[in-house]
Amino acid sequence: MDVLVFIGRVIFGLFLLYSGVKHFTGYQGLKGFASFKKLPTPGASVVVSGLLLVFGGVTALAGWLLPYGMIAAALFLLLASVTLHNYWVETDPAGRSGQQVNFNKNLALMGAALVFAQMPLTVWWIH
Repeated sequence: MDVLVFIGRVIFGLFLLYSGVKHFTGYQGLKGFASFKKLPTPGASVVVSGLLLVFGGVTALAGWLLPYGMIAAALFLLLASVTLHNYWVETDPAGRSGQQVNFNKNLALMGAALVFAQMPLTVWWIH
């Protein structure tokens, strides 16, 4: 089972790291989306959320400071879900559906991050 956990954490870590890097390479577009969603400091929000994701990804890949990295990722996922993917305020059916998919995906990823945060360190390495 350790091999499956190892594979799972690498996939999860790569996903978080990729998503975090995209916050910086796609900064202008994400800043525009954050402005559209009326976040008070859209630029800072993009940078901070990118840092949370990169930190979570690096900790998952390195097996270092895991609980902190996973809690950082879970925090980002929770905040992004309720502020950016708030499907309940969408009036367009297609927009509502798309935001609901992203909201649900983020909740599932948040659950995974919280599970990984509680795993003992020995489970993260192949023996």
